[in-house]
Amino acid sequence: MTLRRIFVDPPAPRAAEFRYGFLALICALLAWGVYLFFMRSPAYRGDPYGNLILGVMLLLNHVSAHFRMPPRITVFVRVLAMGWLLFGLVYICYLSRILFPLR
Repeated sequence: MTLRRIFVDPPAPRAAEFRYGFLALICALLAWGVYLFFMRSPAYRGDPYGNLILGVMLLLNHVSAHFRMPPRITVFVRVLAMGWLLFGLVYICYLSRILFPLR
């Protein structure tokens, strides 16, 4: 498998119910994460950004993998999704423990 194939090939056709159903579910989870972010207590000492980072990661990966776009936009969205995936993994596994240590 070449890099060109990874970044430019269109996604396999899927039913519209699958694509848009999961898109709605991911958007609902992201909206719930935003709600929790703004409604948290000032005394909350945990990681406030974990849900938001995870929601954006899911959204970008779903859009890049299941929706057809022009080739240049496909490459941009897939690179953005992979970059955010790497950032999210580093944040969840490493940075969140340093910035918000468990007490």
